[in-house]
Amino acid sequence: MSNSETTQSRIAVTHRVSIVEQIKTSVLRQIAQGVYREGDRLPSIRKLARDLGVNPNTVSKAYSELSQSHVVESVAGKGVFVKQSVISAESENVPLPREAQVVVEETIERFFNEGYSGESIKHAFIMALDKIIRLRQPNIALVECTPQDTAYLAKELSSKLGLPVTPVLVSDLGATVEPEEFDVFVTTLFHFQAVKETAGECSMIFPVNIAPAPDLLLTISRLKKESTVLVMATDPDTVDSLKSVVDLCHSGQVVGCLSEDIREIKEALRTAKVVIHSASCCDVIKELQPKQPTIEVAFHILDDSVRMIGAEIKKLWPHLEVVS
Repeated sequence: MSNSETTQSRIAVTHRVSIVEQIKTSVLRQIAQGVYREGDRLPSIRKLARDLGVNPNTVSKAYSELSQSHVVESVAGKGVFVKQSVISAESENVPLPREAQVVVEETIERFFNEGYSGESIKHAFIMALDKIIRLRQPNIALVECTPQDTAYLAKELSSKLGLPVTPVLVSDLGATVEPEEFDVFVTTLFHFQAVKETAGECSMIFPVNIAPAPDLLLTISRLKKESTVLVMATDPDTVDSLKSVVDLCHSGQVVGCLSEDIREIKEALRTAKVVIHSASCCDVIKELQPKQPTIEVAFHILDDSVRMIGAEIKKLWPHLEVVS
């Protein structure tokens, strides 16, 4: 389909909306959709007027108003071109077509005629818009194995994406929580396969990389050489991950224990000079009250993972303002 045919298919003579407005709306929409890109030449005034069956002055006026809005520019002897300040990068910012604006104006006018105040009408529109936007947001679940880590990582992901994220335990998914409730699942590499098997092949499932805060490495590097370090977590994968982190910066012995193995923890505390534990072990630490210094480790979702998730969500929900 040619550009002129594309434009023509979007123009319809109505008594309510002028042809100038229809031409402007059509051009704006086509720029937003990528039909015309930066530097592309639009159909000439005469050609578009002939294709649409309208007066050339009408097309000229539409192009002139678009030029005043810095959407296009007219180059003498060459034609009308899409400018660099093109709106196609954010198609959700394209102005509503004039006919849509007329509908909004008529609705507002009707409420005024029925005696409602401007503030009441404004509030009603804002509430309705917020409701519709919420319904158009994806339901995102952050799936992890412990309540503390799940809640913490879900809150962090929500803050970075700028979208609501629900914490879901791996053990609850498919048991008390139906996978169909969510559009997007986010989990660590440790649990990716389990989530994939439960949620199904059709679900959007994103594995994310997590790591301790950078200052943890500095703290570990300052520990006395050859001292024994006790590492604690609620699951074997996290224990192994923490042990690997400590081994990077410490030459002494590293002992790993699960938080449920109280007897082994007490044994390790006899020789350990410091205890490094995940946030999910806080209750055990309070119960045992070790004399050694304790370091609580909080894992963070790496920004590269967040950007990847945000980009994929944006593809399916382009109207969202995803923060990443």
